Amino acid sequence: MIEKKIAKNRRFMSGFELTESESNIKIGAGTLDNFTFGEIEFDLIFDDEQEVLHDLYIVQLQDGYDYRY
Repeated sequence: MIEKKIAKNRRFMSGFELTESESNIKIGAGTLDNFTFGEIEFDLIFDDEQEVLHDLYIVQLQDGYDYRY
């Protein structure tokens, strides 16, 4: 299940449509502060013995932004 958290800040984001399946998550293209992100998709890895949490961050770099997980 995708849990969305809304952070109130001065940054402007648009796009980033989230799509979830049993095996992966896809994030659609979007913009953040006029920086364009392409679409990204990553596989989910499940563990039957221990609960797994997947976090995805958008971090600011010197020349723009990037995804980190």
